[in-house]
Amino acid sequence: MKTLRFVKQAAAPLLAAVMVLGAWVGPSASYFTTYVTAEGGYTLELSQRKVLTHEEVDANVKNISVQNVGEQECYARVRVVASDPVAVTYSGSGWSDGGDGYWYYAGPLQPGELTGVLAAAINLPTESPERPIPEGTELNVVVVSECAPVLYDDSGAAKGNGPAYEGWALTAKEA
Repeated sequence: MKTLRFVKQAAAPLLAAVMVLGAWVGPSASYFTTYVTAEGGYTLELSQRKVLTHEEVDANVKNISVQNVGEQECYARVRVVASDPVAVTYSGSGWSDGGDGYWYYAGPLQPGELTGVLAAAINLPTESPERPIPEGTELNVVVVSECAPVLYDDSGAAKGNGPAYEGWALTAKEA
């Protein structure tokens, strides 16, 4: 009987250690045997939204229009970047100043469609002793045009274009 009592005394601490270890490990030691299979598929087509900028210079005015050459409808905006001493004034039907340096075209452009003309008049400052403008000065006036996907609200109507339009904040991954 001496052997049985020794086994009981040795088993008690071992059993307590297994119980403590089991409580400490918890559910993270579980093993999952379930598996899932899937069938079918969905073909994804990636398309780019592209615009082509048309510029015609008439004296000191750049006449700008933007054409959607992509495969989906999009909104367009334009920014004119000019040299420091140059002021630019704008006019054009369908265009509005966003107050953020961009001019936004009101309606969505269907593929192949062209915007109305945005006239950007380049105004040179008058000569002054502080900033004389030499005769024959050439200016670099750059037109930056961008497009964004047309997003729709819950009723199916296109959301309006402008600086608050969330389509301008989308990245290629989200669009």
